[in-house]
Amino acid sequence: MHISSISNNLYTQKTTMAQSLQTASVKNQVNDMQNLQTLSKFQNLSNVSFSGLMRMGKEFTKPVDSAFFRDYPALMSAVNILRENFPDGAEILDYACSDGEEAISLYALLGNDRSKFKITGIDINDDVLNLANQGVYSLFGGFLDSYLMPGAEKDPTQKDLAKMFYEIMEPAKEPKERLNNSLEFSRVICCSEPKFRKEIFFKLNDKVKDNLEFRAGDIFKVDEEKTDKKVGAVIFRNAFYHLMDSYDGQNLFTGDIAEQQRELDKEFFTDEEIESMNEQNESIYAKKSLGEKQTIADEIIDKAYNKLEVGGVFVLGNSANENIFIAPEDAPKEDTIRLGDTKLYKDTKKAMDDALVYYKSTQNASDSLLGFEDEDDDDKIDMAAIFEKQYENFRKRADVRVLKKTPMQKALEKDGRFKPVYASPVAEMEGLGLEMPTVWVKVK
Repeated sequence: MHISSISNNLYTQKTTMAQSLQTASVKNQVNDMQNLQTLSKFQNLSNVSFSGLMRMGKEFTKPVDSAFFRDYPALMSAVNILRENFPDGAEILDYACSDGEEAISLYALLGNDRSKFKITGIDINDDVLNLANQGVYSLFGGFLDSYLMPGAEKDPTQKDLAKMFYEIMEPAKEPKERLNNSLEFSRVICCSEPKFRKEIFFKLNDKVKDNLEFRAGDIFKVDEEKTDKKVGAVIFRNAFYHLMDSYDGQNLFTGDIAEQQRELDKEFFTDEEIESMNEQNESIYAKKSLGEKQTIADEIIDKAYNKLEVGGVFVLGNSANENIFIAPEDAPKEDTIRLGDTKLYKDTKKAMDDALVYYKSTQNASDSLLGFEDEDDDDKIDMAAIFEKQYENFRKRADVRVLKKTPMQKALEKDGRFKPVYASPVAEMEGLGLEMPTVWVKVK
């Protein structure tokens, strides 16, 4: 068997192993190769919904990055401010709305005040807007919003969220249109965990549809947006990093992946396959300076400021890529956090130590993981050696420093025009010791 015949799924499994290991959940899974295999294939699975997984692009295996009630304390904080500052209602502009789960969550959280507010979901991607306007969503066990499923275990807060969800949603039939190639992914999941079994579908109640709209638009033109009411909120969560080509969060422990990736590509893939994968990952390899990123943040927030009423809110996301920025060498140390000093680094190092021992001590572990037990020695993949190379690079990252303030935070603080009212922990990076302000109020 020639290595170049291995699918892109396997390639993703190999090359994202170290990145997957940076999550806290890995510590509980390094001793179970099957779970580690699943985790590698579905990196950050716990941070998307099943609708998002099933809406992956046809050629790029990345789920639609959305889920019901994600970082709901931040959304709830924004809702409370809107109720207080706009008792007669206002319009909410939800940029990078994806397939609409965030806008629906916000609408649900408005409770008895829903009829006063209009939410406009805006995105530049026609595919996700078609899905948002189709308006059918699914829930499935094991995902971020799975507690919404009937009969699922719920804590008191989840019970409240589920109650609000069912006030505006009703059962639906399976949609005719899905994006894609990801049914095979769902089959793997279904076979991996007993709780991953039944998918159920929901749609918005007809009586609430008039207060939700999804249309094409661009955050860079937010100041030109035509609205029916005064604007009380601009939401732009977990999307700045796409505009900035900023992936420091997912590459925090791996460093600049471009050269490492190319070397690994040469070992396992043909030139034609490499060219195809490089086209898919072009944005990940792209680089912008910190100054260029600051310029993007300044432009967008300047325009959002001009559109918002005084007392209105600007809401950011709490994803790692959105909030992790590697500090330049000349950054003052008091403005940074050294990665090696954080609990996150120390916990990840221990998890990787355990995983490396497991790889080395378990006979044919890597072959069993990948299904190559019967292959000739020349055709086998030495996963332990691959992982050890990644681990060596991880150890070199201890002296990397992370900025305490993001470009967005600096733009919002400018001239005292906004003040922060709520901070969220950086998703899957709690051990980094950073809480980032995600809800800001326009004060003048």
